[in-house]
Amino acid sequence: MSAYTNSSRSSAPPPPLWPLTLPATHYPLSTSAPSAYGLRNCNIASRLEFLIPLLGSYKVLLKTVKRSYRILTSDIEEVIKPNFAQLQECGLTVYDIVKTNPRLLSFNPERIKRYVHHADMLGVPCCSPAFRMAVCSTNEGSVTARMEFLSRTLGCSMDNILMAVGKRPTILGPSMDNLRRKIETLGCSMDNILMAVGKRPTILGPSMDNLRRKIESTLGCSEDKLRAAVCISPHIFYLSDKNLCRKIDFLISEVGLEREFIVERPWVLGYSLEKRMVPRHSVMKILRTMGLMKDAVDFSSSLVYSEKKFVARYIDPYKQAAPTLADSYAAACAGKMPAHAHPSGKLAYLKSSSNPDAELALLSGVGLSRADLAAVVAADPMLLCARPANIALRLHSLRDRVGLSDADIAGFLLAGGANAAQAFRGCDIASRLEFWIPFLGSFEMLLKIVRSNYNVLTSDLEKVVKPNIALLQECGLTVCDIAKMFVSHSRVLTMNPKRMEACMRRTDELGVQRSSRQFKYVLSYVSRITEGKAAAKMRFLSSILGCSMDNIRGIVCRMPSILGFSEENIRSTIEFLTSTIGCSQDKICAALCKNPNVLGFSDENLRHKINFMITEVGLEPEDIVERLWVLTFSLEKRMVPRHSVIKILRAMGKDVVDFSNSLIYSVEKFIARYIDPYKQAAPTLADTYAAACAGKIKKYMQALPFAGEIPAGGGGGAMLHLRQRLLLPVACAAHLHTSFASRSAVSLHLSRLLLSTAAPFSVEDYLAATCSLTGDQALKASKKISHLRSAANPDAVLAHLSGVGLSRAELAAVVAIEPQLLCVRADNIARRIASLRDRVGLSDPQIGLLLRAGGAKALCGCDIAPRVEFLIPFVGSFEMLLKMVKACYRVLTADIEKVIKPNIAALQECGLTVYDIVKMASLAPRMLVCNPKQVESSARRADELGLHRSSGLFKYGVAINCCISEDKAAAKMRFLSSILGCSMDKVRGIVCRTPAILGYSEENIGSKIEFLASTLGCSMNNICCVVYKSPPILGLSEENLCGKIEFFSSILGCPQEKICAVLCKHPKVIGLSNENLCRKINFMIAVVGLEPEDIVERLWVLTFSLEKRMVPRHSVIKILRAMGNDVVDFSNSLKYSEKKFIARCIDPYKKAAPTLVDAYAAACAGKMRADVTRRWLSHLHLSSSSQN
Repeated sequence: MSAYTNSSRSSAPPPPLWPLTLPATHYPLSTSAPSAYGLRNCNIASRLEFLIPLLGSYKVLLKTVKRSYRILTSDIEEVIKPNFAQLQECGLTVYDIVKTNPRLLSFNPERIKRYVHHADMLGVPCCSPAFRMAVCSTNEGSVTARMEFLSRTLGCSMDNILMAVGKRPTILGPSMDNLRRKIETLGCSMDNILMAVGKRPTILGPSMDNLRRKIESTLGCSEDKLRAAVCISPHIFYLSDKNLCRKIDFLISEVGLEREFIVERPWVLGYSLEKRMVPRHSVMKILRTMGLMKDAVDFSSSLVYSEKKFVARYIDPYKQAAPTLADSYAAACAGKMPAHAHPSGKLAYLKSSSNPDAELALLSGVGLSRADLAAVVAADPMLLCARPANIALRLHSLRDRVGLSDADIAGFLLAGGANAAQAFRGCDIASRLEFWIPFLGSFEMLLKIVRSNYNVLTSDLEKVVKPNIALLQECGLTVCDIAKMFVSHSRVLTMNPKRMEACMRRTDELGVQRSSRQFKYVLSYVSRITEGKAAAKMRFLSSILGCSMDNIRGIVCRMPSILGFSEENIRSTIEFLTSTIGCSQDKICAALCKNPNVLGFSDENLRHKINFMITEVGLEPEDIVERLWVLTFSLEKRMVPRHSVIKILRAMGKDVVDFSNSLIYSVEKFIARYIDPYKQAAPTLADTYAAACAGKIKKYMQALPFAGEIPAGGGGGAMLHLRQRLLLPVACAAHLHTSFASRSAVSLHLSRLLLSTAAPFSVEDYLAATCSLTGDQALKASKKISHLRSAANPDAVLAHLSGVGLSRAELAAVVAIEPQLLCVRADNIARRIASLRDRVGLSDPQIGLLLRAGGAKALCGCDIAPRVEFLIPFVGSFEMLLKMVKACYRVLTADIEKVIKPNIAALQECGLTVYDIVKMASLAPRMLVCNPKQVESSARRADELGLHRSSGLFKYGVAINCCISEDKAAAKMRFLSSILGCSMDKVRGIVCRTPAILGYSEENIGSKIEFLASTLGCSMNNICCVVYKSPPILGLSEENLCGKIEFFSSILGCPQEKICAVLCKHPKVIGLSNENLCRKINFMIAVVGLEPEDIVERLWVLTFSLEKRMVPRHSVIKILRAMGNDVVDFSNSLKYSEKKFIARCIDPYKKAAPTLVDAYAAACAGKMRADVTRRWLSHLHLSSSSQN
């Protein structure tokens, strides 16, 4: 407190920042967004002068400012010091405040008083660790009400509630309804719940879904036992599913515990797997193997002991009998010891220098100097404990197998740091180096990655690295892409493959196409950020931008780095645009939803671009908001150069595209469109553009011959001046090279235009009189060609079309389809028709059929002969091409090299054959003519639905996605989710099984669901299960469904009510044909010996294949039963996978029944003969007789 009494407010101005003499490495404070805000509003030197000594270091100050910049703007005397004094009186240190919430120092002191008062009211001791949480977690308006609610619901006193709140004040956070549901979910007695809340008050914190999911699936035991376990050890709810599964698998598979044992002792799951379970199990395993364990102590009891007590009880007494026991235990703990631990602490048990001396001698042999050896040992002291023989073998392997020189090995140990040394000590890394060096391209690149990721040298290549590479290759990434991705984020290949699949799923959920270039970047970023943080950032973006979550996913798909932007930066950018452009924040946010890339630019960058567009280009602020995407282009490399060209062309009188649209074109297209056509009229235009790109626009603009002569007034005078200086000389030069005949024709045409007094040309009358269109057709067609001013070109076009044998009615049909055909130059039409005859070899009747099918629309745009020439052999016949053109004429206009062939290649990469592509293109020709990215998107959407590319449904999924927009498909899936009352995951499973369901109308789906509910007698919940198990049921007719129910009732002799109840559980059998079902039912009755009642109870057996599963497995079970081995009954054997069936029913009997494998293989191949079974049964009879 004395530090505050000696300081007083001074009327002198605060000292500047420079007297603090901050080192150069500390200057990032002035460039960070939070501190920049404080620097802009006030002089922060006095606050820094106070806070740095208070917090202890400049680094702590930086962390504090990042969490709360207001600490640099709050008044020291009136806010910070009073708050710190209050919190210090309550026993909170500076470390407690900074760790919990540094904003406490910048709050109103009265607010801090209220927080402290409520924490005292909760009974939280001031000196307890929970006090700082209580100060931040109290809710003034509802504390008393929540505590009374908990007391009333749990049936306990307020003292017990205060005790629970004292341990975990955040218990008061959830709403009362939420608390009530959670208490009901636990399902225990109130005494047990109260006990659980007393032990772990945060048990009321997890979400309802998390509680229910863990109650149902964690340990695979009954709900009553699991609820009892929760009351004993409520902390297990705070372990992740992955953590629980790893611990349970270890305890069952390695330790050998039963699940019931774990349920009775759930507290064992609270210990760390790496730091406690694995090391202690390794010790006890060695002791039991050597017969040294005297005490009958089980593994679970050993976990209770502290580290010191465990070593004293299980390691120290056996040092002589098991000298390597300490090494084994240290090795098990080595990877998890603190990195900052003193080296001597790691080698405390080392008693001799013989082993370290041998290690150092081997390491010296690769050229390491004394200083180098010191660096290697400092990086990993445990290297001195390794066996010299192992180190020698590994060095030899690196030399001979990998081909590294001694200098390379020395550089590896030095440059790789602790990671390289630890990996070298732990295992033989030669195989991994042998893989990584060719994969990454160089040994130096591997060293760079090893420094940041130890797992590169220890991860299993076959179980981790290669499966991850295979997963990425399945997404369309090449080895080069994967290597580049690995260099930027090395953990992407060393993570668990299941986690990789989860990251890929999250990337797919964001809407990133797996075939897009963005996929590898998004996946790399997703693997670094937790799912919770990403979801929180997306919710923040949705709230501040006012967009739906679907739009936010689209934003993240285009710009994944937005998830790394801080909330403060996003807010400051929005505020800057609002103040600079001068429009409402809602309008800015709406524009940012469409153009989120703007958020990635600094305020200074945006300020320069906005000033240029307003002062130089002449755009209004409203125009900039409507076209906010222009701010994403470079000012120096695109805006300034292209504006200089557009400005010159407009001064010359050229009606070119506006400035903002010119920015979209690539450099090649911009030059071809705006510079090359005007090289003669403006010979210095190219130099002007090049100079502007090089930043020398002013110099070249002054050098232009007409630049200084343009009248200052601009407008018409400038236009006329430029026309006289530039266009007239060009016109004169062109006139000199024309022939006398052409000049005469032009003069005659101009004279007719000037002197003609004929009636104006009427397009509508021409279409009705000459083309024989009806009044309505002529009126509709005339709107498309209203610019037509003469009948000369249309007459010539009609003459060419008549030449292919089109009658007057057929001509009328062709013109009605595409009236703009009359505006195409007649010589172009003649040349295109001739190309169809000569190049493709079509006859005149075929050309006429092609035009009437829709080819007229394509003929007016381009020469369709190359497309027809390519498509006829591809689709197989001219008739198939006509069918495709009728469905989509764009197959004749799409670019073959840039659209059609890439789409075919993309579909072939997805596993579709040419036959599949032709078949699907006849149903949905848009597959071939849409943007290749859209085809990739359709394939990606099919992947998201879960359609395997090797399945027959995949091509239908792609075709349907090409015909249905993503929004409509999403709307249909939402409709299915609402009407079935199921989650979107289940709807994806339904669409995965039947993609055509996206094409069903909502009325059809609704009526079919009502019919199922009334016929089968199921509730809506059961209907959802029925549709999920068998989606094709929505495509069956009502007559088919009723007939299937009658068929089962008659053949199995069972009432329809019972059949309907069974079909609700197993709806897949409804989709099987009656003949298929009859064969299976006859086999199970006549051969297997089941009764019809048994089949009804196990109707699911009918879903298995008769030839591939029923017959082969029955033959094996029949032989085993003849041997006297009642392994498993027939129906249950059908559930096993192929691998499990062989392992359970064939492998154990190979010696007793050597021909059993052949019999099963023959049955699977459909070659099961009666003599095989007869020979085996006779062999079995002879064996039993000899034994007797």
